[in-house]
Amino acid sequence: MATALEEHFGVPQINAPQPYGIAATDEWLRAVAKVAGKEDIVEEYIESEHRRIQPELDALREKLKGLYGFVMTGSAYAHGLTSVLKELGVGVDGSIVFHHDPVYDSGQENQNTLKFLVDNYGDIPYFTVSKTQPFQLPAILKRSKADFVIIRHGGLATIAAKLGIPSLAMGDESIPIGYDGIIRTGKIILNIIARKRFDRILARHTELGYTDWWLSQKDPFILARHPELLDEEDKAVIHTENKAEGVKEVG
Repeated sequence: MATALEEHFGVPQINAPQPYGIAATDEWLRAVAKVAGKEDIVEEYIESEHRRIQPELDALREKLKGLYGFVMTGSAYAHGLTSVLKELGVGVDGSIVFHHDPVYDSGQENQNTLKFLVDNYGDIPYFTVSKTQPFQLPAILKRSKADFVIIRHGGLATIAAKLGIPSLAMGDESIPIGYDGIIRTGKIILNIIARKRFDRILARHTELGYTDWWLSQKDPFILARHPELLDEEDKAVIHTENKAEGVKEVG
């Protein structure tokens, strides 16, 4: 829509990353200043904002030191949230995005949010696209170091909770935006971490409903790589049930 407005009606499009995290917010402000004819004052404003949030940001980084977060949302939003977590000093070694849009319809490279994330904050070892089948989530979460999970859809919280991992439902995309958004997000995470003990107790009294064999798998995509294992596991389950019921197997 933004591209159509620009091409057909002359409404300027802001060619910049979404303002999640310090680096992207800086670039977004510069792009807005260029359109508004305020390039002469934008750098001073950016520097003053950096100074303003620095004390609170340093305090939050100290409190969140050593924590790992896991992000499960739409692609561009997940990339932005991961950038914010990195600004807060939170480790992110895993993320699930529901789709992947490297460049939007404008074709502008600045809108390649995943590339901007990796270029500015480093790689995410366990980055997975469109894999939200419930049976895969336990292994996906367990292979990461997640102390908490950020989600957009509340139904995803149950599996994390059964693993003892607290969830933060952040459906409002405006919360982590801009310099103040980093601070807001950090404070919210502290509140979520404060109830981690509740989720650990919950995990001790709930079951995920999957076989011990499946829960012991470290690769969440092992059945896709080796579908023959499913037949072997089915045979093992039938054999165990027959043995328990005293059924004689033939052949």
